[in-house]
Amino acid sequence: MTNRTIPKRAAAVLVACLVGCLVIASCQGRAPSQTTPGSPAGLAPSQPATYQPTAGPNLVHTRVVPGLGRVLTDAAGNTIYHNNGTPYNKVPRCVGVCTNVWHSVLVRVPDVPRHPAGLSLELSVLPRPGGLHQLTIDGHRAYTFVGDERPGEARGDGFVTGTGPTKPFVWRAVRVPAGAPASVPLDR
Repeated sequence: MTNRTIPKRAAAVLVACLVGCLVIASCQGRAPSQTTPGSPAGLAPSQPATYQPTAGPNLVHTRVVPGLGRVLTDAAGNTIYHNNGTPYNKVPRCVGVCTNVWHSVLVRVPDVPRHPAGLSLELSVLPRPGGLHQLTIDGHRAYTFVGDERPGEARGDGFVTGTGPTKPFVWRAVRVPAGAPASVPLDR
């Protein structure tokens, strides 16, 4: 009997496919046949998340990612993404299992500088369940992607999830100008 091993590349493709299936299955936000008390109208209740979000430092960074240019990152250097969902939506669409794949970028303060120098973006904060504050970019909630295994990766750029009420979500890395500062404090 021969001992067979799975090549690393095939294993990576398999893992990427499994993550993709999880994302597609968990981020759809379909309307329920009837609204559960306490849930937003028009959104299906979601399975509980295993990921427990915590607010990070009130700081974002920028870095160059090959093929994308300079992008916004969290304090740990993870690429920050947003999707093409409705901007300034007070009810987050990525809840429950979806947050196991797309981690909310949380800050410790309920208000951040709106137009930090050199970013050409509008930053703000929207509430998240549990009294948390989620960073927004041009009104879109900010997330990091579990598929990025190390700082400087942007595997979630162009990722498509769910069908949503009118269109699927397309996730994009948040690009900033080439001359953007390396660090941007979010305290006022």
